[in-house]
Amino acid sequence: MLKADNFAYDYSKAFPPASHPAKLNYRIVPPLIAKMLGIHMLRKAEFLAYLLLCSCLFYFLYNRESWQVAFLTTLAMVCTSSGACYFNDWGHVCDVFAHALIAVSLLSFHPAVVIVVTALAVLTDERAVLLLPVAMGVAAMLRGRQQSLYYAYGLALYGAIRLILYFAYYNHPTDYRQIGSWDIILANLRMLPTVVWSSLEGGWILVIGTAVLIFRLSKMTAILLVSWAVLGASLSACVLDMTRSASYQIFLPVLCIVLLQHHSIKHRTILSLSASAAVVSIICPNSLFIAGYIDEWQWPFSGVAKALSLILP
Repeated sequence: MLKADNFAYDYSKAFPPASHPAKLNYRIVPPLIAKMLGIHMLRKAEFLAYLLLCSCLFYFLYNRESWQVAFLTTLAMVCTSSGACYFNDWGHVCDVFAHALIAVSLLSFHPAVVIVVTALAVLTDERAVLLLPVAMGVAAMLRGRQQSLYYAYGLALYGAIRLILYFAYYNHPTDYRQIGSWDIILANLRMLPTVVWSSLEGGWILVIGTAVLIFRLSKMTAILLVSWAVLGASLSACVLDMTRSASYQIFLPVLCIVLLQHHSIKHRTILSLSASAAVVSIICPNSLFIAGYIDEWQWPFSGVAKALSLILP
């Protein structure tokens, strides 16, 4: 949080280009919040962002379904591993700012709001781009394709801000080539099943149930939904902090509810799916619990990783 004291501080000058600190140069929203409120208030701000996230998700779903579906689906999302982190205030997990900003955009019909909050979300963490396909899908179904393009404009605004910051303050390049390297992927294979689970937990019931129900009506939509859910969670194996990366799948249950309504699935069926998702997210252990027993359980993927490491250069 050196930027909280000096916004012009250049991490890439003080740390190697491929290091984690060097990648913090353009994640400026958390240090700006810390600068405005004080570093001691950052955790409180995270918790308030968590409450904002919960409220926006509930209100968005409540406007389109019954309060029961809205409440249960929101529970399914915020009781995942990431939700547990935010609620219990375990460290500075600033991803909640990005999640909350995109949740705000779901409620807005004004282009300027969508563009600005999208740029701010990616300026919180670059992984926020993983939220955009789902947000764009929701916007396209509810408000038309033009509305979904505002997220792309927000991403373009982020790119412009990043270029300005680079030339004005940070003249040292950041090296992202380690992302997706075989060393990282092979090391992460052992944890991948746990992290994929933690990305949605009970939400997987909504994803799979939605795909099954709409398959006959729109095969391509069902296939894309499941493919993005699996791909988005699996991409977390490309970086070291897997659970944080996988948490950017959080809005998939929202997309599922919108898809179910769009294809005229009965309310009783939607309620059953959302209730099942909420129950599973609440009672099943999340990855923060399971990870403590990985060594004892000896996931078979650890053997796969070892075998591949002997074959691949």
